[in-house]
Amino acid sequence: MAVSKPALSLSALAFAALFGGGIYLYMNLNSIAKPIIENLASDALGVEVSIGDLDINLSEKKAAVKSVKIENVEGFQSNHILTVSSASVNLKTLEAGLVSIGTIAVDDINMHLDITEKGTNAQTLQKQIGERAAMKQKNAGTDDKTNATSDSKSSTKVMIDQIKLGKITLNTNSPFIKTLKPISIEGTQINKIGVSENGVTIEKATKQITSQLLSYVNKQASKEGLYKGVAESVLKEIGTKSLNSETKGKLEEFKNEASEKLKGLFN
Repeated sequence: MAVSKPALSLSALAFAALFGGGIYLYMNLNSIAKPIIENLASDALGVEVSIGDLDINLSEKKAAVKSVKIENVEGFQSNHILTVSSASVNLKTLEAGLVSIGTIAVDDINMHLDITEKGTNAQTLQKQIGERAAMKQKNAGTDDKTNATSDSKSSTKVMIDQIKLGKITLNTNSPFIKTLKPISIEGTQINKIGVSENGVTIEKATKQITSQLLSYVNKQASKEGLYKGVAESVLKEIGTKSLNSETKGKLEEFKNEASEKLKGLFN
């Protein structure tokens, strides 16, 4: 999917509206910023991202987002890999080239986990994000050598103190399990994205966020036995274990403990 690069970054837009006396920008900020954010997110993920509604309050440094939909990776069953009903954003600072965010609180999260013999949609998305981030970094490095005003120096950077994720409803499709009902898993918190680096590119921030989120979801899915039948090589790649592997490990531990106790009886 080809995603066009926004002509004006979000931070530059907000900076102009706040300090440039841009009345038109201020009055129309939501309608102007919405497609920019959608394009930035889509470009970082490599799949289409849509926002139903966006309300930015610059005077209070807050934003409210509704109905976020992230399209599924090509080749998988579900229409979307993730949908979010609402999210609130507390902005700390808005400068040209930098967006610093305090807290993002996300509610009513629905994730669709599609499992196949070759892997999962979440695993494929994570790979895709990593590849796109690496390509962006490589291109930025090339630009630095040839152009003093390269995109790497002018692109928007972000810092996020914390992302609070509410309960996640996990919907799973798997050829290995006949009947699967949606399950609810506890939310989690992701901290300090780009803070130690004093801001990172949107691609790097996306990679850090999705890596932590998908790692958490994978662990919860494994506990629920949703990866039953998936090849060990795939499970190793996504950083989890099958139920059989965990059971074998516990049995081995029990056997070793019993053996040591028996030795102790005859010594």
